[in-house]
Amino acid sequence: MIDLFSRIWVFLLSLFFASFKPNTLKTQLDLAVVRIRQTRTKLESSVSQQKDIAHTLINSNDPKSKIKVQSMLQDENTASALEYILSTCERLKSSVDLIVDSQNCPPDIKGDVHTVVYASSRVDVPELNNVKDQIALKFGQKFVERALNDRDLVVDRRVIAKLKPITSSDSNVEKYIETKKNK
Repeated sequence: MIDLFSRIWVFLLSLFFASFKPNTLKTQLDLAVVRIRQTRTKLESSVSQQKDIAHTLINSNDPKSKIKVQSMLQDENTASALEYILSTCERLKSSVDLIVDSQNCPPDIKGDVHTVVYASSRVDVPELNNVKDQIALKFGQKFVERALNDRDLVVDRRVIAKLKPITSSDSNVEKYIETKKNK
């Protein structure tokens, strides 16, 4: 019943307000690729600066070193995740025609679609939110909610692992500090 209501709601929205536009999806994927490249470059530059600062703080036994290392590792992981997301966006762009021709998300690209939607709420790339909105117009809000929460377990595991928040008690933070102390 709820699924029927959801489909009717999306249909009414498409009649009066917004509807799925393949060209918009393609354009937003193109823009996302450009923004991801810029963001990745910025993060990588920031990480190299943070490494120098973290190394200095570690050597001086500053209590802030743990927080700095945590932030640096998080940025490093995000930059790495963006690499996967970038290639996923490029694959999706080449599959827009398949999306247009399908009532439901094709199984061949379901993982890619879910990965991009999942990442849209976890990285600072506004164009991914626009992609998510187009996907919602095409496949419905429930589909997007499933992707955001990875309920179907098809989101790229590497992206999930890299976007997972790092805590100060994370063993990687401790390992990094220990390696730098010994140098």
